[in-house]
Formats: sequence, structure tokens, C-alpha cells
Amino acid sequence: MSNTSTQQTNAFIIDERHKYLYSRQFLRERYRDSLSFVPAVFVMLTLLLVLLVRWMDNFLLQNATSGSWVFGSTAALISVTSVISASMLTFVAVVFSVTLVALQLASQQFSPRVMSTVLRNSTIKFSLGIFVAAFVFSLIILSQAVRREEDIVPLTSLAVSMVLVFISLIMLFIFAKTLVNMIRVAYIIHIVAEETHDSIAETLPLADAYGACELVDLGQPQQVITYTAPPGSRLVLREPQGVLIAVNEAYLVDLAQRHNCMVQILPRTGEYIVRDIAVAEVYGAHALDAQDILSAFAVGPERSLFQDPAFGLRELVDISVLALSPGSSVPTTATQAIYRLTGLLLDIAKRPFPTGYYINHTGTIRLMRPVTSWDDYLDLAFTEIIEFSKLSSQARIQLDQAFALLIAQLPAELHPPIQEQKVRLQKIGVAIFEGNINE
Repeated sequence: MSNTSTQQTNAFIIDERHKYLYSRQFLRERYRDSLSFVPAVFVMLTLLLVLLVRWMDNFLLQNATSGSWVFGSTAALISVTSVISASMLTFVAVVFSVTLVALQLASQQFSPRVMSTVLRNSTIKFSLGIFVAAFVFSLIILSQAVRREEDIVPLTSLAVSMVLVFISLIMLFIFAKTLVNMIRVAYIIHIVAEETHDSIAETLPLADAYGACELVDLGQPQQVITYTAPPGSRLVLREPQGVLIAVNEAYLVDLAQRHNCMVQILPRTGEYIVRDIAVAEVYGAHALDAQDILSAFAVGPERSLFQDPAFGLRELVDISVLALSPGSSVPTTATQAIYRLTGLLLDIAKRPFPTGYYINHTGTIRLMRPVTSWDDYLDLAFTEIIEFSKLSSQARIQLDQAFALLIAQLPAELHPPIQEQKVRLQKIGVAIFEGNINE
């Protein structure tokens, strides 16, 4: 790289704190997106509970000085655990069925993209975990009771089974309440907005995360990396082709530092990439192993809020557009989404916009990524809603109020794209007034 420019810019500083941050965040996202992880953990804990209960049973049998109330008949244990195991299996089936119905309703009423919000809900996962645990525990105790030769057994197993049943009943009511909330549009909009706020905080850090650096004249790239799916693992998602979910920035900065070069990522997070498309360029004297570069890519079947707060805006826009469509015509839902979009845009605008440059302790640019500009965020948030607001004066009024709030709260350099959106909205209003649009 030839260092001929003295122009200064800000760059995100990658330090030791970021070395394992990506792995922790990615594992957190995989946990949130997984519906089977929590039930699997509960099954493992249930097996440990069975071992503990068997030890207590053996202890009571060997020290049979307790009162007769501590013991019961094997026949009674078999009868009760058989009923519990059958009931818990029904609970699990009901939970799965109702969850699928909720997913279908959310997809039809709001947007297919909000289905992930339902699946990420912790209450649904823990409800499944409790029901599966109660079923597995009672089934194992039943199988042990059938093989017993004694007529008298301690009641520890039965007591634990009953406790799990009562916990399951409590979780059933909590699950029902949560599922009712998950099919309420206001709750869905709230959850999407909160998750997007969290994504903004992680993806767009505050000013102290940036440092000054010197721009360089890159020239021609030494190497162009095309996408071929590297070997995947359970910790890293790598589809043969799909959506770019995230990039391990700290790893690429360290890789470029060790080889004294600079890596430029070409696609944005959230873009769809296919085989043999160029995804990275390497600038410097040394070429890198393509698989080393590609191992930093997480590619999956659909977008995620991980490193992509624009996806949260996309979900809210979809909800609003569907509510404003002639087949639905629910303008209040659209206005609720516009409220949230305005708040998210204020949150984005009050943070420093990333430049796409990444440096380490040396202050040298080692990584570049395409960024989403303020104009892009505004266009994503309002353009489609303005087009669909032809049939709703309520939505147009709320959009006008949103533009006024953004102009009042934000500095003047951010006003021009807001004014453009406002002019677009005014044209819609004038066309309606002149009778050029049939409502």
C-alpha cells in the first residue's frame, strides 16, 4: 500500500476487548434463534435429577426408621407416573401446535420476518423445557417402578413428579399469556423496536470507540476473494450461499496486521451472496489464504439483527405497509410502527455514523466495510410507507409529525434527506387533493 494521502478520518478501534466479543455475541444469537437448546439442557438436568432421586430412595430404604408416610406402594407409583407421563406428552404436543398457529398468525397479520421474534421468546423455550423435563422424569421413574420387586417404595420420586406437574401448570398459564401477547401487534412492534435498539447500541457505538487515523491510497487490489462455502461448524454458520449475517471484524484486523495488508469487505451485512461472487479484496504486498478470509463470514438463510440494525427497520416497515395495504387497512397499526421508526432514527442519528474503517493499536487501517448512510436509513424507513399512505390520512399526519420531530431534534446537516421525504409526502397529499388518486 502506498501511503501518499494525509487526509484524516475516524476509524473503529479494535483492541483486546473485541478479541472474543464476536464469538460471545454470535453464540448468544445462535442460542436465541434455537428452539431446541433450552429443552435439551432441561433433559440433561432431568437425568441428573433422576440420579439424585434414586440416591435418596436408596438412602431411605437403607435407613427405614422414618414414619410410614415416607413410603408408598409400587402400584400407586406406577399408576400416578403413567398418568403424568401421558399428560406431559399431551402438554408438549399442545405447546408445539399452538406455537405453530401463533407463527402462522404472526406471518399473515404482520410479516413473515417477525416469525423469528416469536421463536426467540424465552418463555416459549422454557415452557417446552419444563414440559419435556416433567415427561422425561416421569417416564424414567415409571420404567424403574415397573422393574421393582419391592411392594414398598419411598415417595421421593412421586413427590418430585408432582412438583414438576405443578410447575408445568404454572408455566402453562405463563405460556398462554405470552402467546396471546405475541399475536398482539402492539407487543410485536414493541419487541422488534427494543431488539433493534439493542442492535443499534452494539453496531453503532459511541464516539469513544473511534480514533483518528490517516487515509491511504490503496491502488489496485493484490487479491480478490470470491465466495465459496468454507467448512462449517456448530459455532459458525456458513451456508453455500445466503445472507451475510455478520463478519468477525477483530479476526480480520488481526489477520491483516500479521500479514501487513488491508482487507476490504465488499457486500453489506444483510445482502445475499452467491457462489463465486467477489466478497473481499486484499491490498498489500502479501496475498492471503482465501479460506482464512472466508472463515470470518457468517452466512445464513435469512437476515438477523446481529450487526444489521437496518433489518429491524425493515420489519417495522413491513408491518406498516401491510397495515396500509387495501386488503388490511389498519392505519392505527401503521402509526404505531411509525412511532417506533422515528425513535429508532433518532437513536441512530445521535450516534456517530461509522466510516467503515477499522484500526488496531498501531493506528493503521486494516479493514474496510461498506456502511449504511443516514440517507439509506431514512429511505428504508419512510419511502415505502409514504407510497402506501395514499389511503390513510392518519398515516400521512403521523409521517408529517415524524419529519417535524426529526428536524427539531437533529442537527442541520441531517435535514436535507428529511426534507426530501417530506416533499415526497406533500406530493402525495397534493395529488389526493386534486383528485388524481382514487381512494
